[in-house]
Amino acid sequence: MSATINVSAEPLALTIRDLAALLRRSEPSLHRDNAAGRLPRPIRLNKSLRWLRSEILEWLGMGCPTREQFEARKKAAR
Repeated sequence: MSATINVSAEPLALTIRDLAALLRRSEPSLHRDNAAGRLPRPIRLNKSLRWLRSEILEWLGMGCPTREQFEARKKAAR
């Protein structure tokens, strides 16, 4: 009996390029938004930044609040 593994083609962690494509924004504008705290907090993998796809989708569902507001809402929901 063989097991079938269903792996989504979509990455769990997004690069700035992936995020730009998803949001249809330029990479420089996303760098500015990240520096200003207008995006969810990224995770650092070695020297690169990644955003968790699940957090980005949750953030979009909340109407794109600031990082501070997003983290506060997530904390309150726990």
